[in-house]
Amino acid sequence: MTMMIVGVVTNPGERSENVISLQEAVTSGLIDLGQGLYYNQKTKETVPMMRAISSGWVKVQAIAIVCHCLSYSVPSSIGCTAT
Repeated sequence: MTMMIVGVVTNPGERSENVISLQEAVTSGLIDLGQGLYYNQKTKETVPMMRAISSGWVKVQAIAIVCHCLSYSVPSSIGCTAT
């Protein structure tokens, strides 16, 4: 299953969550995409992305990936075959 990040919580554990975009979270240092980490500002703890997702600090949505390829224009090495 493929997941897309749709929001990042800036204040985990508080009654009223503040959710920002992924771009804002990366810019502000809450998310490190290269390392796959989330920085919890409340606890000052850095946690793996999957833990942040399961804790509800990183909001995700399942998406479907559909592949429509033409055999003459797309290399078969990317795993897509024409029908």
